[in-house]
Amino acid sequence: MAPQAPTREREAMRNLHRVVGHYLAIYAWSNNADCIKLQGHSLKEMLGLERFKEAHWDWFKEDINPWFPHASVSWKKSHPMPPKKSTKLLVSITVSRFPILSKSTPDPRRINFGVGEVESTEAGIRRHLTSLSSGLSATREANVGV
Repeated sequence: MAPQAPTREREAMRNLHRVVGHYLAIYAWSNNADCIKLQGHSLKEMLGLERFKEAHWDWFKEDINPWFPHASVSWKKSHPMPPKKSTKLLVSITVSRFPILSKSTPDPRRINFGVGEVESTEAGIRRHLTSLSSGLSATREANVGV
C-alpha cells in the first residue's frame, strides 16, 4: 500500500515546525546551549495552538529532527467532570542535539526558553530569522532577554 499524501494541514504544520526548529537552534547556538526546555503554553503560543495532541507531538518531533534529534515531552492528565474522558495536557518539551540526561541529572548546557524573552509568533520568528540571515542583526543583538 502506497503512503498517503500529506494533507494541507500537515504540510502547513511541517513548514511552521521547521521554522520554529530553526529558530530554536539559532537561539540555542547563540546562548551556547545544546538543549532547550520549553513550557507547554510557550510552544502552543508559538505554534498558534489551543491544544497540543500526541499526534501533533509526533509531527513536531519528526519535523525538528535535523536540528534536535533528541526530544522528550512531559504530559499531565486532566480529570474533567464525567462523562467526558480524561485527556493529556502538554506540560513541557525538551529538545536537544545530544541524548537527554535523566531528570535527576542537571544539564549545564540546557536553557529554559520563555516566550516572553523572544519572538512568539510565526511572523516574528520569520522576521527575526530573515534579519539574521541577511546580516542586518548581529547574534548578540538578536538575543532578546539574554
